[in-house]
Amino acid sequence: MKKLFFVLLIISNLRGQIVFTGVDRLTQTVKAFHLNIENEQLLELSYSNSYLPRWLNENYIVMNIGNSIFKVDKFREKQFYFFDGYMPVVSKSGKYVAAYSKDGITIADSSGKILKVLEVDCWSKVTPIFSFDEKSIFYYDKKREACFKFNWEEQTNHIFAHYVFHPIFSPDGSKILINVGKVDSNFRIGIVNAEWKENQPINYITSSYENSIVPIWSPTGRYVAYLSLLSKSTYPNSDFIPARIVLYDTQTRTKHILTEDAGFTEGAYPQFSFSKDERFFYYTAIRENGTGTIGQLDLQNNLEKKFLINDPNIDARLPLYLDK
Repeated sequence: MKKLFFVLLIISNLRGQIVFTGVDRLTQTVKAFHLNIENEQLLELSYSNSYLPRWLNENYIVMNIGNSIFKVDKFREKQFYFFDGYMPVVSKSGKYVAAYSKDGITIADSSGKILKVLEVDCWSKVTPIFSFDEKSIFYYDKKREACFKFNWEEQTNHIFAHYVFHPIFSPDGSKILINVGKVDSNFRIGIVNAEWKENQPINYITSSYENSIVPIWSPTGRYVAYLSLLSKSTYPNSDFIPARIVLYDTQTRTKHILTEDAGFTEGAYPQFSFSKDERFFYYTAIRENGTGTIGQLDLQNNLEKKFLINDPNIDARLPLYLDK
């Protein structure tokens, strides 16, 4: 896993807060940061190499410091070790945290108490996902080419579906957004009911020629945003794969291209986010020098674009939203 190239940004609207990881290409150091947009105060979240921060709640963040998962407050006054692992994810309510570990997947509560270690053969390039009820974890087994659903409360484990990545429940829990395809082929995006079983019909919203990946729901569930890869090769002098971002309206079943300067980072999910009111959209844009910056699109004002990270030597990417 190329940890030095991962940059995670968790962002809100113009009155919100950001946590992000910036890789300084001059010094080859990686740090997680907190930015208050209202007063433009920027604070490093750790003195050590840190990356992939995610909001646990409005005051605390979970992230990697080295090869361990920590909980830190946004003012860097408190820091708690959770467990050894990487790529943390947080459940919908913020009650649980999961991350890959040497044994498989570790699940802890928001205080860091380990609740379960899933000794499974998981593929670390596919982010683990909590179910809507938070009782299960979806993970991908590359050898069996299948997504598994492990109910860590009932100790049951079964195949959810073959060739399915990142099943994400809609905000109301009624539908699941899935990415379908084989590793060496093009991918499609589909929407299914929450009770869907493998071999039942899939409502595809993309065709195979789009090679569409890493979809997300908007906060209300009306929209789906996804990347459509423009190439299977990385951008020159970079690990980015160039892509466009497409917005799909689930009510009108229409699509709109939001931007064509996006970059895909392999092995990370999600790649972008909406503001809570669905006015702003945040994504990773590729600079001419191959580094990433954070683009903000105003969805209610002709897709007016603004870049939030101006230092060309700071590689910033993977924006995720949090309201204040």
